[in-house]
Amino acid sequence: MKVFGLAEIAPVATHAVVFDAVRSALIAHAEGRTSVPAPMVLEFPEYAGDTHVKAGHVGGTPTSW
Repeated sequence: MKVFGLAEIAPVATHAVVFDAVRSALIAHAEGRTSVPAPMVLEFPEYAGDTHVKAGHVGGTPTSW
């Protein structure tokens, strides 16, 4: 699996690209075309923090988020 760093992502993840992707995903979800499992929660008590890992798939598309 190739891992991409910030230097490779920043030039192509423009505001327009990200906004359009999120907008499309939210519309698909509102239309019932998504499969979205519950988020996985990772807690870091030593830092008084946590993170939520979320995924989903829009039916009829080849990619997942």
